[in-house]
Amino acid sequence: PGAPSKLVVFLALTVPSMVLLCYGGVVYLQASRLSEELSPSVACAASLEKRRLQHAWDAARDMYDGCMEATGRRDDIDPAALRRRFRLQDCEEYAEASRGSGARLAEWAYLRYMEETQGCS
Repeated sequence: PGAPSKLVVFLALTVPSMVLLCYGGVVYLQASRLSEELSPSVACAASLEKRRLQHAWDAARDMYDGCMEATGRRDDIDPAALRRRFRLQDCEEYAEASRGSGARLAEWAYLRYMEETQGCS
């Protein structure tokens, strides 16, 4: 019932600090690697994931542009006005493509999430 043990206090302060230091180092290394992969300076040697996501974005953009142009011609509405009101998921082509499966749909879901939650478009 005396004073706290110096060893216990030392360990109580040191062990969690070391664990956090190690974990922070791991997170830093992962973030550093990802930032290098996403950097525009390595666009020529882009990671496979980045290239797949870019191809998915390109396909979605092409589908969206085609949808807006076709809808504009069909309904005699300026495609620019349609773009302000409608998203890719409003297009019939998207609904048809969504009935399938595969990586493209997962990538489109990710892009949609980023657009809706992070303001990316």
